[in-house]
Amino acid sequence: MRISIAAMALILYLASPIPAMAWSGNALMGICKDRQTNTRSADACRGLIIGAVHGLNVGALRTLYEQNSDKTSLDIAANEMKEKRVLFCPPDSVTNEQVTDMVLNYLEEHPDKRDQNFAESVFDVVRKAWPKCQ
Repeated sequence: MRISIAAMALILYLASPIPAMAWSGNALMGICKDRQTNTRSADACRGLIIGAVHGLNVGALRTLYEQNSDKTSLDIAANEMKEKRVLFCPPDSVTNEQVTDMVLNYLEEHPDKRDQNFAESVFDVVRKAWPKCQ
């Protein structure tokens, strides 16, 4: 059930007619502010953040695919995952809630980053936490 909610949040995010700047760190924090008491807020918050995490790695794989047009995207994705060369690799033990907490804590501690697109903050957090895949 959580996967479908996260997927729905990502679809809504991508399909939204709201200008990109509306999806700043401030906007994310507004969505997430009631997540402790509101299940929908929690699901939307977590879905946006985890969707961004996966989207960043998929984007990296897409770039690799474009650079290796003689291979299929599935071949490249499988090889990159096998070789652990995607942008970052959270450990299997980390939960979506932990990643969500990390991003929101980062935005709390760095108010100067709240005006930028929240995906940039997501990237900063996960890349710093897991700089290399091992």
